[in-house]
Amino acid sequence: MNFNYSSFLDSLSSEAWKKIGTKRRAGVLTPLFSIASEQSVGVGEIPDLVLLADWCRRCGMSLIQLLPLNDVGDRFCPYDAESSFALEPMHLSMNNLRGVASKKQASQISALRKKFPMGTTRFDTRVKEEKLKQLRKIFADIPKKAPRSFEVFKVQHRSWLVSYAIFKVLKQRMKKAAWEVWPEPLRHREEKALLDVQKENADEIEFYQWVQWQLFCQFQDTAKKIRKKKVLLFGDLPFLVARDSADVWANPEYFKLDRSAGAPPDLYFAEGQEWGMPPYDWAAMAASGYTYLKEKIKFAANFYDLFRMDHFVGLFRVWTFPREASADGRRRAAFDPPDEAAWDAQARRILNAVLDKSLMLPCAEDLGMVPDQAKATLKEYAIPGMEVQRWMRDWETSTDFRSPENYRACSVVTISTHDMSSFENWWQFEMGTVGESFVRRKFGEKGLDFEQEAVKLFESTVGVHGRLRWKSSLRDVSLLPVLLGRSPEELREIMELFRTTADEKEQFWKFLGLKGQPDTEATRTVIEKALEKASESASIFSVQSIQDLLALDRVFGKNVEPDARFNQPGIKDDKNWRLRVPISLEKMCRLAGNGRILRMHKRTDRG
Repeated sequence: MNFNYSSFLDSLSSEAWKKIGTKRRAGVLTPLFSIASEQSVGVGEIPDLVLLADWCRRCGMSLIQLLPLNDVGDRFCPYDAESSFALEPMHLSMNNLRGVASKKQASQISALRKKFPMGTTRFDTRVKEEKLKQLRKIFADIPKKAPRSFEVFKVQHRSWLVSYAIFKVLKQRMKKAAWEVWPEPLRHREEKALLDVQKENADEIEFYQWVQWQLFCQFQDTAKKIRKKKVLLFGDLPFLVARDSADVWANPEYFKLDRSAGAPPDLYFAEGQEWGMPPYDWAAMAASGYTYLKEKIKFAANFYDLFRMDHFVGLFRVWTFPREASADGRRRAAFDPPDEAAWDAQARRILNAVLDKSLMLPCAEDLGMVPDQAKATLKEYAIPGMEVQRWMRDWETSTDFRSPENYRACSVVTISTHDMSSFENWWQFEMGTVGESFVRRKFGEKGLDFEQEAVKLFESTVGVHGRLRWKSSLRDVSLLPVLLGRSPEELREIMELFRTTADEKEQFWKFLGLKGQPDTEATRTVIEKALEKASESASIFSVQSIQDLLALDRVFGKNVEPDARFNQPGIKDDKNWRLRVPISLEKMCRLAGNGRILRMHKRTDRG
């Protein structure tokens, strides 16, 4: 492999690149809740990351990319947290508390470990409340004279810590109601009302700050141990903030509370998507010198060497909906700012503020509809974007998969993201298929009876796992207008789907360099070839999900369930954000497949 990344050192992110170097690296992506050691209690804990680093070393990897680790409240979605600063308490190890004799807690910790056993493919969210109960007991038993380091922590992080602790207390008092419906004095943070809350709940407020101090200490100590192993931590900072969060309650002036952020209409969402988070008021943010943003970056830099900028294009513009309908009953969404000429300057001001306060290397989630300004800015700043293998195709002509050597050098390549199906599931359940709901909608728009007409194109009108599979006998896109009795223009979107998906598996098989007919299942050979192709790419970083890497050892079983994934976007159920590896990190370190992964990374100059 002879790729040259030296130009990154002459970019606007040069100082960050100098800190981590411009070597080719491989890494793993995982939520912390997905991994655990034999010492963990019910869910992955911060010190477990040291063992994960050991596993990475055995596999020739030097990057650990984590999903956000902020306090998720009782929503358990890492991108909908109650704070952009506060860390998630369920990840605190009770075996490693500052100023606490762990032997005294041994029996209680053991009991919790039995109550929430490991080995399942989803963690039990009740473990959070149980751990908090135990932590309250521990806090009540410790001497009231706080350690000096705790007092220093409270002073250094006062800008967010006090408001967060008060917010948590009020959420309890208001029975989890959103802050926007709290009594007016609390909603508007009137000084007397807040002082009363602090006086009446001093111990509970102190408890929340103590838990955050413990988490901070554990995470800093863990990050130092990982760096000594020459492994870098790659964090994830969500672009938007939950409306019902300590951040928005404490800093409403930085948000446009009369609007809701989302994504513009596309092929799959005709009305666009509305996420519910308030967009930033960048003018107010700029007037303050981007203090709030800089504080977030500064806090994250205590732990991470790189960080993912979620929804990078949002720095340029955000698709927003008014919260209230207009006089005609409609809610007209639009880009903010509306003037495209303002997008580039806005993004550059924000990026300069980010880079001014940190030597962490920013990496961009630049998927979806990316404006030209964003592409140029990424290149100028040498900020790695994302290359998703299954989407890297010549969409305009042949739809062939693009050669990995032609991927962007300044990028992170992956075969699946946390919002996508695993490689195995894509291969077995999605290749050569289209979304049933989309086809039903398009048929309805054209006046076609779905039940009667769809059987002409698909194996069945009942989608398996929400997907419709094209008939194998249907080989020519020009047959679709004939079969459905509609003009090519009327069926343009359906025909485009056929063109890009019908032969998907055969095209990918060819891309992998394999002979004969594609396997029905994602065999070890297919998985390893896909991983190797990604690792061979020009991308400076190759970061693969723990689910895809462990598929080489069939850790999740030979036949993976369709819903065995970290997140199914647009779905709210008790399966999303719960998936975990069913074996311990100790066993992961002894897997036979580790050697194959190591050899692959050595062959591709990443080991």
